[in-house]
This record gives sequence, C-alpha cells and structure tokens, in this order.
Amino acid sequence: MFEYICLFNRHTTPIMLDSFDTSMPVEAASAVSFDELSSKYDALLSFYSVRTNNVLHALEGDYPDRHAFLDAFVKMSRRDIRSLKNCGAKTVDEILAIQSILNPTHEGQNTDAPDFIPRSLPANIDTLLPLVMPRLEGLSVRAKNGIIIFLEENHNSLTEMYATFTNPKFDPVKMRNVGRTTAAEVMGVLNGIRDFMESFADEQSVEDAVTKFFTKTLDDLQIPADAQDEIHELENTLGHFF
Repeated sequence: MFEYICLFNRHTTPIMLDSFDTSMPVEAASAVSFDELSSKYDALLSFYSVRTNNVLHALEGDYPDRHAFLDAFVKMSRRDIRSLKNCGAKTVDEILAIQSILNPTHEGQNTDAPDFIPRSLPANIDTLLPLVMPRLEGLSVRAKNGIIIFLEENHNSLTEMYATFTNPKFDPVKMRNVGRTTAAEVMGVLNGIRDFMESFADEQSVEDAVTKFFTKTLDDLQIPADAQDEIHELENTLGHFF
C-alpha cells in the first residue's frame, strides 16, 4: 500500500516506505540497528498531524533518551496511548498507525497503517493562516462558517486541515454547517488553499511569504517606517504571531 512512497526525515535523507523491514522483531531491530529505527520514526512523524507530533514529543520527554522511549513506545497498548494527555480519537489512530509500521509484530495492535498519507509540507506551513483567511471573503455565509468551523475542529492548524480534506475519502457534506448545495463552493476554496500550500517548497519560502504579507499590510496601513521596524523586530523575537 505504501509502495514507492518516499519519506524524508528531518535530515532530508530519503527513505522508501516499501523498504521498511517489517519482518524483523523490533527487539532485534533496536539492538542491531537502533539508528535505522529512530530514522524511520522521524520520517513517519512528518506525515502526521501537529497534535500527534506534540503528543509524541511530550511522551518522549518522559524518558531519559531516545532509545528508552522507542523501546517503550513500540510496546505500548492502545489503552496506554488513549491515556496520554491531549490524545483524542484521531491522534490515537495516528499514533497506532506509526506504531504498527515500526512494530507490526506487536500483539494486540489490532490496527492497520492508514490508507492515505498526505503530502509532506514545510514544518512552518501553519504560519500561512493569515494569508489564507482572506480567501473566505466573498463566500456565502454558510460556506464561510463551514470552513471556519472545520478549521477550528482541526485545532486551527492548516497542516491538520490539509491532511483531512486531501484524503480521497473526505466528503465536504459531512462538514458541520455544510450541505450539498454548499459543498461545491467549499471544495473550490479548499482546493485553492491546497494548491497554495503545495506551492511552497521549503520553510524559507513560507517565511518569506509571511514576511512580505505583514510588510505589505503595514505599508497599506501607512504605519511610519520607524514603527514598522519596531514591529518587525518584535516579530523576529516572538515569531510571526504563531
């Protein structure tokens, strides 16, 4: 199912999902090639939601090192995962999917890897939210409210929203406040947002777009240049409002 899908870990080393050796028990793999197991874990994270990444990052912090964390993680039960802080049903499924790829021999796993893995986007893609929101202007009230609610249900994360609506099984009619007559209007906007997000090749291109957006906004408001400098300095210190 994952044949020929290429992943990239945080060091941009290409890994093929079909090259994941799922026949070797994790206990043996961790003893012989822990670095490989750790690399696979990092590669998989890039395909899952921000919430899942945050939950797993917090969990890893409870262990003295990566080795101890992975050794415990691949053996965790569904019940243990469900008890993690901020871990809802969607996050539980994603964590179990990661676990099943790393350790397919884990007894009681009772889950399959997801049938859809969204395209990997730059890690800072969520900072584009202020650039995306103007696309809602001009929509019908129902369509606009439907997309806003949809965004809120995905924790105001473009990454999570993108993963949801690019899934071939996604049905806009199932969105709250969206009926069949509004679905086409909603999908037109979502497809535009998809194309916009996929146009960014790396984190620097995202940062440049956000900087340009806020600079243009300040110019439009006719804020004095010296005041703009102070605002940009604050942005660099605290991040682009996110």
